[in-house]
Amino acid sequence: MRQLNRRGTPVAVIHAAVHRAARSCGGMTNRDQGDCGLAIVYDTYQREAPPRLPLLDAADPARIVAWRHGEPVNAARFLAQVQAVAAGLPAATAAVNLCEDRYAFLVAFCAIALRGQANLLPSSRAPQAVDEVMAAHPGCYALGEQALDPAPRGYHRLPLLEAAPVSATDAPWPMVPADQVVAIGYTSGSTGAPSANRKTWHSFHASNAGNLAMLQAAV
Repeated sequence: MRQLNRRGTPVAVIHAAVHRAARSCGGMTNRDQGDCGLAIVYDTYQREAPPRLPLLDAADPARIVAWRHGEPVNAARFLAQVQAVAAGLPAATAAVNLCEDRYAFLVAFCAIALRGQANLLPSSRAPQAVDEVMAAHPGCYALGEQALDPAPRGYHRLPLLEAAPVSATDAPWPMVPADQVVAIGYTSGSTGAPSANRKTWHSFHASNAGNLAMLQAAV
């Protein structure tokens, strides 16, 4: 039986990619070797990834995934907060993620993705930039943790994250379609109209798999 990682990708595939990267990048500077190796691992993962990927790659629900207000947040609590936020989101295809706090942004990002929606990321939080992005996505809404005045149309405020009940630790991790567009980032438009850059959940996983594989190869 093939050994799989939590993403469903054969572990041997990632290991083989790392070894190919090491052989193919010999003779380069350290920085060039890193760029070369990441590209090889990334391309391999892109070909091998399954059609659905986990929202969070954490085999142990008690694993610490973040710190908030000086307190550790484990995987089970993080997932509970994401699911609580997702349950209260309106039906739409996309949402502007206006969270200022990093942890709140991450919870909102995952909640939006879990609802099958895309995170809209303007080049800035200036009202004009936000309005332009929302105009390009009719029916979208905005989400943030702060009370904004004035607030964008359709603004929804995050619930109190600490109030989310933690679900059973043996529940399966939610899965997200690999080809789902989870983020659309906009350029500043300094040389013209802002351009949209789409990112799928698959590409997020591929980038992180490459980073992790190269780190593991170096230690």
